[in-house]
Amino acid sequence: MFKVEIHAPNRKEKDKILKTEILNRESYEIFEDLNKLCGGKALHAIAKKNEPLIAYEVYKGFTLVFKANKISSTFYVKTTYSFGDIRDLGIFTSNKIRITKPEDAHSALKAIQGIKEAKEVLVISDVKFTQYKKLIEHASTASTASTASTASTASTASTASKKKELSPEDLLKKLERHSEIGKKGELFAIEYEKKRLKDSYRSITEAELEQAIKHIAITDVATGYDIESHYNGESRYIEVKTTISKAESDFFFSLNEYEVLKAKGEEAYIYRIFF
Repeated sequence: MFKVEIHAPNRKEKDKILKTEILNRESYEIFEDLNKLCGGKALHAIAKKNEPLIAYEVYKGFTLVFKANKISSTFYVKTTYSFGDIRDLGIFTSNKIRITKPEDAHSALKAIQGIKEAKEVLVISDVKFTQYKKLIEHASTASTASTASTASTASTASTASKKKELSPEDLLKKLERHSEIGKKGELFAIEYEKKRLKDSYRSITEAELEQAIKHIAITDVATGYDIESHYNGESRYIEVKTTISKAESDFFFSLNEYEVLKAKGEEAYIYRIFF
């Protein structure tokens, strides 16, 4: 049993504090992460028999409503966002999902900005924390791309006489190019890691190298890092950041990546690759 305080406005008070309890750890971890992402404030919240229903606008255009049940969590989301149809992401393949209207799913959804205007919502049962993190990763990527697109469009508008505004097709090609660069950097990092292990352990075989180094990013983009390396009691969890720009250029670091690598401590590494 976890005691929590939920900050959410209502009709009478701008900053209502709702004190309640969450009865299972999985829901509590989701609550804690959402609360951190959203600066400690929810859009809406109600509590009945220690089973709070809480809505957060995690990113612009992405509102997530979750209910902390006694032994699990239920998500209420729109079917489609800028990053795709929720059902096509491959995250909730083992969950029970039903489609309904906001007022039929839960009466509170009629008052929640970002959900109330939807013609239908998905009700996803028994959501795990790992599934939640994967969903947030998808939404985060879309939000970053959207922000970059908005900034690019604003810059283009200010110099309309000199530059042509990016079309959706051109933007997609640009994002695909970034993805290709990232994959190329990950493969380069794997080869570097193989060389490092060979230099450190002269007797290591090719079979042992294949077993020691795993390219995590090709099967799970929400892990928080791209590569794992384990050999002779030494472990490295490697996030690869690749650029074709100047060495001092910035790179994007998601909240998930930060938290995961922070938890790994001295075993966490960032490999910065320049082409």
